[in-house]
Amino acid sequence: MNLQLKIWAVTICGNLLDKLRKAYISWNNHRISKIVGGGIIAYPFDIRGVENISVHPTSSIGSGSCLFATRAKIVVKEHVITGPRVTIITGDHQYFPGRYLDSVKDGEKDAEYDADVIIERDVWIGANVTILKGVHIGQSAIIAAGAVVTRNIPDFAVAGGVPAKVIKYKWDEQTRQKHLNFLNEIEKISNSQKVVL
Repeated sequence: MNLQLKIWAVTICGNLLDKLRKAYISWNNHRISKIVGGGIIAYPFDIRGVENISVHPTSSIGSGSCLFATRAKIVVKEHVITGPRVTIITGDHQYFPGRYLDSVKDGEKDAEYDADVIIERDVWIGANVTILKGVHIGQSAIIAAGAVVTRNIPDFAVAGGVPAKVIKYKWDEQTRQKHLNFLNEIEKISNSQKVVL
């Protein structure tokens, strides 16, 4: 086989494999989107407890993200966007004297070791953010890249750091109220335009 023929064969095989990879990614994203309520979770991802995850159809979670919700829920509401490699974990490990940590099974844990994570509408979460059990992120908040969120974040807060702390708030109170009024108007218009079959 001459060199040109080898190059041609490798190119054809490479193009075919690339098309198969893209088709698989598209199929997998569509399948996961239907399971979690219509939102987008970009491939690749690592998901445990998919039945406990709800992502609104207007929200998207970046590629490389890790969502673990085996005994509590992850709820992502409207118009949430995240950067890549976001980690959301709804549980902790429970440890017992005289046992190895990896010998403790999920069903043996006390309920206090798992708690829902709720992310309200219009939230922006940066790349490489970790959100741990029981956290509630308020409406229109921003979480800075690399933050580890261990406590609730209020509405309109800009938070960052390890552990995440409120750095400042978006806008003054009057501007925040205008923003909420505007979003509520958009939602009313959107809801009135939906066709009921």
